[in-house]
Amino acid sequence: MRPKWTKYDRATYLISAFLLLATCVWLAVKWKELPELVPMHYNFQGEIDRYGKKSELLIVPIFGWVLVLLLGVVSRFPKIWNTGGLELTDENREYVYKRLRYMLDTMMVLVSGVFSYLTVFTLTGENLPKAFLPVFILLLFGSMAYFLVPLYRKNKK
Repeated sequence: MRPKWTKYDRATYLISAFLLLATCVWLAVKWKELPELVPMHYNFQGEIDRYGKKSELLIVPIFGWVLVLLLGVVSRFPKIWNTGGLELTDENREYVYKRLRYMLDTMMVLVSGVFSYLTVFTLTGENLPKAFLPVFILLLFGSMAYFLVPLYRKNKK
């Protein structure tokens, strides 16, 4: 069973692709202005703890594109997914697969957004805002809970 793409699927892929494409275009436009050494890593407090060559900035958008393409392929084959112990029946299979696909789509947008933000923010040369990591973790795990909790509640009935 290959799931049909919904408006939500299309919207999340378009948003992710737009964020990554905009980041790539922004890097291309600004490339000559970039310093040779740029911040490349931040610690848990958001402080810069490593600098690297500006060419290393390309790793993040490339990884983002690989992620989007990989999730695009994986989302088309739900039978290979680990459904986390949820009992799949003929009655709930479509609901479970759709809910899990939406969770993957949402996580893809969040990660694409973070990759784009980090790539652009890196060039300010400043430390990340203190709230960056807690907000990202809250959004990531909060979205997972939003999609998974109803599945497990429904599965227990």
